[in-house]
Amino acid sequence: MALAASTHAAVTLVTPEEIPVLALDQQEVSGGFFRSTKTTYKLDPGMHDIAVRYEQLFNLNNGDHDVLKSAVISLRANLEDNKTYRLSLVNPPKNYDVAREYVKQPIIAVLDEQGKIIAQQQGLDNAPKPILGSSFFNRVMDFRNKPETQKDFTTEQGNNYKAAATAAITSSATGSTTAGTSAHLEQLKQLWQKSSEQEREQFMQFIIR
Repeated sequence: MALAASTHAAVTLVTPEEIPVLALDQQEVSGGFFRSTKTTYKLDPGMHDIAVRYEQLFNLNNGDHDVLKSAVISLRANLEDNKTYRLSLVNPPKNYDVAREYVKQPIIAVLDEQGKIIAQQQGLDNAPKPILGSSFFNRVMDFRNKPETQKDFTTEQGNNYKAAATAAITSSATGSTTAGTSAHLEQLKQLWQKSSEQEREQFMQFIIR
């Protein structure tokens, strides 16, 4: 990622749940199974290429869920020193029926602190749709140019979900003993019972993937 070395100044980019960031300056944004309701990125000032998509989970009347995902949308924006920017949907859909059409060609914008659009791009329905995830809990990811690799601070519960889910999937795929599989499933059940409605929806989203 072409960023200037800086430990003092930084640009803050905030992304909502409906706009996961897939890559910054052609560098894939790593993550786990779950998306967060809000993710914050620390960048050095300057021009940045941001690859995103529109993604939203809907609870249907019959109790089912549907996750709508757009194609990848690339934005290019000049982000200034010591300022905060956010990604936002332009004319976001108000309900599921509208969203089914919106997801074909969503418009995503970069807004400055005053809410002014500094860059925006409309998606194309025939563009690629990669399957990528990100952390469930709010994160601050630091993409400033410095010796360390990017920092990803995730809460312990998020790690527990990931470990339990991975263990259960691995046991099933490798044909582990029934006792071992049951133990992993019991872990998942306990985590499910302790989860909020929002956390359960995010887990359902992972299963649908």
